[in-house]
Amino acid sequence: MRMSIKEKKVLYAFGCTDHINTVNRLKWIATMTVDPNVKKMIMKLALKLASNGVQDWYRCFFYNLRLEMEDYFNAKALMKLAEISTIEVEGYDYEADEV
Repeated sequence: MRMSIKEKKVLYAFGCTDHINTVNRLKWIATMTVDPNVKKMIMKLALKLASNGVQDWYRCFFYNLRLEMEDYFNAKALMKLAEISTIEVEGYDYEADEV
């Protein structure tokens, strides 16, 4: 099943290992959401997960999604730290040395 990063983030935040509970929760969230674009995206995800055959492999898929998203958030935090931690050292010349 192909999912966008937004769908993965929604499933990471609101999903659980129980397939039926996840689909029901997403439908409830879609009904409570005010923004029509977000409502459409969440309902589309709920319908995608409610299709035939998904219940058989959903639990393994969810565990793999959790691992993938944890890696994604860790990499995102690491990139943010790399951007912040570019500190200039006093007395060090950053120009390339010519031989």
